[in-house]
Amino acid sequence: MTELYFDFISPFSYFLFERLKPVRDTNSDLTFSPVLLINLLSHWGQTPPAQVRPKRLFLFREALRYAKKNSIDFMVPNEHPFNSLQALRMSTSFCAKQ
Repeated sequence: MTELYFDFISPFSYFLFERLKPVRDTNSDLTFSPVLLINLLSHWGQTPPAQVRPKRLFLFREALRYAKKNSIDFMVPNEHPFNSLQALRMSTSFCAKQ
C-alpha cells in the first residue's frame, strides 16, 4: 500500500493529485492521508516557506513553472498562507472511505 500525505496549503499536493489522475481511481494501492503541514514544520523547528517572503516568492515561481511545464491549470492563491485545517477535517471522511 502506498500512503500519500497531503495538505491543501501546498501547491505540490495539488500537483501530485493532478499527476495521479490516470491511476488514482483504478489503483486500490493508493491511500491519501491529510496532514497539517504546519505541525510537521513546527515539530522540526522549520518556519513555513509562505511566512518568509523570499521563500514564498520562490515557492510560487517554482509552482507556476512546474504547472506550465506539466500542463496543469494553476493559479496562485489570493491569500497565502491560509488555514487549511477545516478542509483537512472535511477530507478525513472522504479519505477514510478509500
